[in-house]
Amino acid sequence: MKSILTSLVIACSLFIAAAVNSPASAQRALRDNTTTLIAHAGQITKTQVEFPTSNNQVHVINQTNSESDVDFTALDTEGNEVGRETIEVGAKLSKQFTLQDVFPKLVFSNLSAIDVQVSTRPAQGDHAASKDKDLITPQAAQLAVAFFSQRDPRWSGDQLGTCSGTTIGSAGCAITAIAMAGARSVSNFNPASLNTYLRDHSGYSSGCLVIWSAAANIDGSGGFTYYGTGSIGSATNLKSLIDGNKFVIAKSTRFSSHWGIIIGYNNQGTTLSDFYYLDPWDTSAVFRSVPSNGWMTTSSVTRIYQ
Repeated sequence: MKSILTSLVIACSLFIAAAVNSPASAQRALRDNTTTLIAHAGQITKTQVEFPTSNNQVHVINQTNSESDVDFTALDTEGNEVGRETIEVGAKLSKQFTLQDVFPKLVFSNLSAIDVQVSTRPAQGDHAASKDKDLITPQAAQLAVAFFSQRDPRWSGDQLGTCSGTTIGSAGCAITAIAMAGARSVSNFNPASLNTYLRDHSGYSSGCLVIWSAAANIDGSGGFTYYGTGSIGSATNLKSLIDGNKFVIAKSTRFSSHWGIIIGYNNQGTTLSDFYYLDPWDTSAVFRSVPSNGWMTTSSVTRIYQ
């Protein structure tokens, strides 16, 4: 009798183990570890993966006719950003991402969360690039501007100011936006040259926080000029600035501390949706409408250059 009971226990154990390791069980575990986000035109879809593990997956479905950007932001146990990546998903496509593949160098036990947001790029209009790959051909109501990405390999790995471990690629959105504004009037001007100038001329506070007025001193007086601070306010305000040949660098909520540069408008510039900006985090020039995704609003603070 004892041997029979022992055999039954072993048989049950084997059955349970087989059930746990069955394909159906594996599929359930995968579903439990997968977060699905659907991209919609003109909307931002967000989620947060709390206490992430390397096995967590994010499934993105792009139902639109435009490319979508998937932003991943890793936070440590104190809520500080320790990693950021953006991956594109083509129109009418879907992709599945394992968080370990997105952040292969991070230790997941040191993370409290990973924020994920999906946005859809606007349809591209008549904006054109010139023969110089950094320059954009101006339209009727668009300022002459260069496009620079803080993630450009030419400078993305450069230390920002004197902050150890901080680079133009990770935190150089402000100086990259300033470089876009100044490149039309300052020769050999880009994020790398501006970073060097600011570092060598006391143009940073706390090691790597740009002193906005100092950036305009790179070509002396009378050239590239800083006009101070403000807010987006209204379409009337933006139109007055753009028509006055001034660049508006505005705070963006795409990330915890981020900036973009408003460079022009469509139609008559009577509504905020007519105005568009460039985002230095993008790796190519994407003309984003000011209010369409909610990253910029009338209360967004600004810095004005000419």
